Amino acid sequence: IAAEVTVAVPIDERSRTTYGTSDARDLQANFLGKRWGIDVYTQKYSGFYVPNPNQTPTTPDLFIKRSDIELRNTGANVRYVFNKDRFSQRSAYNYSERQLKSAGSFVLSGSLNTFDLHADSAVLTQQVAPAISSTSTLKDFKYSAFSVAPGYSYSIIYKSFFLNGSFSLGPAHYWIQYTAPDQSTQYNITLNTFADVRV
Repeated sequence: IAAEVTVAVPIDERSRTTYGTSDARDLQANFLGKRWGIDVYTQKYSGFYVPNPNQTPTTPDLFIKRSDIELRNTGANVRYVFNKDRFSQRSAYNYSERQLKSAGSFVLSGSLNTFDLHADSAVLTQQVAPAISSTSTLKDFKYSAFSVAPGYSYSIIYKSFFLNGSFSLGPAHYWIQYTAPDQSTQYNITLNTFADVRV
């Protein structure tokens, strides 16, 4: 069993005046077996700023502070290893086993994810907004996604060292919800791709 806690280094008041106040929470848990691997996570971020890319930040006025923007991201990734007898995912990711010879396995990855963004006013810059057209006043946006991706993972073993690479690619189904400029709630469904890359 392994546990890790990370705490941000406190910033001085001058930086807080320049960038504004941000809050970041990121909780993750990982479970690894011989065949199954599961990652669950929940993330919440609030308090953003937008710098002016054409000027060096010397005063707080050069930053647009957006304490109203809140972002949440929650989901789970699941992996299934087909060749557990020759390939060990636990040796690559939490070192609880040791793989003695180079070998790999076909894997099947899947994910379920929900992303939610909320703000008091539009979050897109004037340069980006025209390209989005009907959602150019975007201030509420949410999507849920489900994906399944076949792939392959391989560990190269050299004496006491190893290098593992894993790649999965497959379709993803998205359910999208956003608030339109006329304040009506719009719904959309789209297909895209999902990639799971680990080294």
